[in-house]
Amino acid sequence: MLALDELIKSETEKPLVSGRFFQIQATPDIVTQERFNIGVALDVDGQLYCKMMDNFERIRCLYGESYINTFKLFVEAAELSVQDNAFAASKHLHFSERSTFKGESVEEILNYLFEDTVPLNRPTQKQMVEKKEAGTRLKQLIDYLRDFAKTNYSGNASEFFPDYSDVLVKHGNYTVPINIPVRSDRKLGTVILANQRSAQSVETNLNRGATNIHIAKNTDKHNKECGVIVLSSNFEEAPDIAIQSKLDRFYLDMDSSDISIISHTEKEALAEYTLDWATGYN
Repeated sequence: MLALDELIKSETEKPLVSGRFFQIQATPDIVTQERFNIGVALDVDGQLYCKMMDNFERIRCLYGESYINTFKLFVEAAELSVQDNAFAASKHLHFSERSTFKGESVEEILNYLFEDTVPLNRPTQKQMVEKKEAGTRLKQLIDYLRDFAKTNYSGNASEFFPDYSDVLVKHGNYTVPINIPVRSDRKLGTVILANQRSAQSVETNLNRGATNIHIAKNTDKHNKECGVIVLSSNFEEAPDIAIQSKLDRFYLDMDSSDISIISHTEKEALAEYTLDWATGYN
């Protein structure tokens, strides 16, 4: 155990980022003049950074579906203001007085202030329940794919489908966990559930999967082949245009990023495709 003076020394030697932060607020109704925090920004030696809300479910509860696009416009306008360092007076957008703040990194400061001052972005109870259920279903799918590989592969399936899916990687100033169930000396693959009825749920899972594989690809030093393993819905009888559109954009992003796509609507077929991809050489 470190002695007290060593602990103090180690704490004082940590480099701190010092900046001036300010809140970004929106007034949707100029009659009531009620302000809502929609983001925070940080000025570090003249360089501006911001973190804006991206979860609008609480807006839906407060004002209804029609106000979501309005708040998205507020967020877009505020981001442009910070980007251009131009804060013109507006009836709908407000920027608070700046206060000094210190932290270990810009990201750490923004995350702390955002969580503390933008409660509108926090997930609703329904979203938290859905996230937990989605996590359970994803784990069940990964377990199914892993068990299929162990049963149908003549060699040691754990060489490419280890028992634990999460790995820790260095991302910026943070060490973050990402879900990469397929890991070998040649391949890295993440698994994505995209067979829900809700277009929003599908989009959330696709974004999470895209984040996982992009981080894995960007931090991989051995140029391994990266892939996304997607269980998607069968839209042949009743196509959902919104979901199909999100899938199309996702696949285009993966293709342009040179990331392989392994996709099917049936679990068993997906397991077969995954095994072929994970053990193949092309």
